[in-house]
Amino acid sequence: MNLKLKLALFTNFFIVLPIVILGGYQSFSNYQFQINEAKSSLSRDLQKQQDDLLRFFDGACRDMEFCTQTTEVDKLLTAFEDEDDDEISYWTEALRSVFLAFAENRKIFTDIRFTSITDNKPVIRVIFSDNKATPAEPTLPPAGYKTDGSTTGATWEPEENGFSLWLHLPVPASDSAAVVSAKVDLHFFYKLIQDKEIFLINQDKIPLIVNGQAANDKTPSPELPFTDKGGSIVIAMNDDSILSVTDFPLIRWQPEILFSLAKVREKSIIMAPIKKSLVEMAVISLLAILAAAGAGYFFMTSQLIKPLFSAIDLAKKIAAGDMTASVQTARKDEI
Repeated sequence: MNLKLKLALFTNFFIVLPIVILGGYQSFSNYQFQINEAKSSLSRDLQKQQDDLLRFFDGACRDMEFCTQTTEVDKLLTAFEDEDDDEISYWTEALRSVFLAFAENRKIFTDIRFTSITDNKPVIRVIFSDNKATPAEPTLPPAGYKTDGSTTGATWEPEENGFSLWLHLPVPASDSAAVVSAKVDLHFFYKLIQDKEIFLINQDKIPLIVNGQAANDKTPSPELPFTDKGGSIVIAMNDDSILSVTDFPLIRWQPEILFSLAKVREKSIIMAPIKKSLVEMAVISLLAILAAAGAGYFFMTSQLIKPLFSAIDLAKKIAAGDMTASVQTARKDEI
């Protein structure tokens, strides 16, 4: 290998090597940045979704409390205690009117029932359908409350197109007790879930929402890392996805019962911009390497190698006895 080639390779090696190292470091940093940004995005989206859900269910709970705190409820319970049939009939109609007005005004409950749980007897039922509230034959609500009126409850009942949610709020009195039960219109709830990456799992690990859609009792439960940390968002990475999960009480009457909300994003979606960025970085690095190699080669040949070979030719001519040989140069350095 001649001197010219050796010098060119040596110089290009020390020009190209730092570029390769810098490009690799930049690619790795960009990959980490994209992954961290994806995790932050998942956490932000999950927090917003959790806030929307809590706002919806907190409103439903407040509406239930309103239904149980009316004067008509107190008067009807007093009539039950006094066993006054006329008063019972009067205040039953009055409370039914309150439920009818409330159902049409709020539009959040599709079925409201008032049950005397002293003798487990249905008293009032109002249904809301086609934007109109109407009285209906009283029937017992789904199970989910204690007959002594000591506890509130929420029950999820499987239906053909998903689950229905019943809220139960007891109204104790001195010698009599009742429970107000209401079926929440989950169409409003599902409208909050427009994200196909969202999953909601209840306390029994039964999926209520899968991929942003209403689940039913036949929908398989996804494998999620249940945190049991009551509100903390946990980031986890699987082989093919990144997910953020949080556990929190959905019904504020039951703070001990935690639901799991998760946002799952496929790694292929996250990796697409990263791969594009890596390709762009590789192309830029290659162009930089070629440019550096070309510049290094030009510098070596024009500034070092050509003057050195001119000097060698001059020395050979002088050694051959040609004392008139010379080299014209304007350089003032060592060469």
